[in-house]
Amino acid sequence: MEAQMRLLLFALEEERYGVRIEHVRSVERLGKLNSVPRTPPFIAGIMTVRNEVIPVIDLRQRLGFAPQPPTPQARVIIVEMGEIVAGLWVDRVIDLVEVAQQAVSTPPPLISATAGRFVEGAVLYRDEPLILLDLSKTLEPTESAALSAMMQQEQLSPDA
Repeated sequence: MEAQMRLLLFALEEERYGVRIEHVRSVERLGKLNSVPRTPPFIAGIMTVRNEVIPVIDLRQRLGFAPQPPTPQARVIIVEMGEIVAGLWVDRVIDLVEVAQQAVSTPPPLISATAGRFVEGAVLYRDEPLILLDLSKTLEPTESAALSAMMQQEQLSPDA
């Protein structure tokens, strides 16, 4: 029997992406975001989810798409990225699916040259290509360290 992999599918514009479900904590509606000064543009802000302060990454900006105001379908996928718990702001969540682990291939050269550092691979699902994101590479080590420090400061802040 082929090894299966469960993916949460989501969209940015008309492009389909997937993340491994074992990294996903929950899917939330995009709530009020509080901005944090001196953070990279792709950090949309922080939000509170079940009494936990979560940094939210605007995945559109992180992957090079033009910024866009949220729509009613926008969601935040709460994920574990190594030591960090963060939210990924996406245009919409599509489905939870299973694909054969062997179906994942290396991304095409054009993808590798542009957003390749964030990509684990590509897979065909229902005859449509989707890009599998590597959450461990979504943040550079320096960004990850800065985000951890920022979140520690937010957790310690009496206003949080």
